[in-house]
Amino acid sequence: MLAFLIVALLLAVFALIFALQNTNSVMLTYLVWHFQGSLALVVVVSLAAGVVITLLALIPTFIRGRLRGASHRRRESQLQDQLNEHRRQLDELSKQMEEQPEEKENEPTPSP
Repeated sequence: MLAFLIVALLLAVFALIFALQNTNSVMLTYLVWHFQGSLALVVVVSLAAGVVITLLALIPTFIRGRLRGASHRRRESQLQDQLNEHRRQLDELSKQMEEQPEEKENEPTPSP
């Protein structure tokens, strides 16, 4: 967390230095739209637009990952329940096997 804050602070300082050194006015034209502003503002707005577009493109991947994770957790729970049931059955069978030799030992042996 501290490393993230240090990196964020460094990026903010670099952005401030960039903005102070690039105050030249630039004119942008796109079809019928015209915009005039400082070079730093244009670069920062372009960067922000790129970040937003990238996040929008990644939304389906995030959703798919969350759904897949939920499915895996559900399957893990089912498999854990099955494992617990098999262990219970194994314990029951082990107890039955332990009881069987005792029953045979207690039976009287037939005399000829």
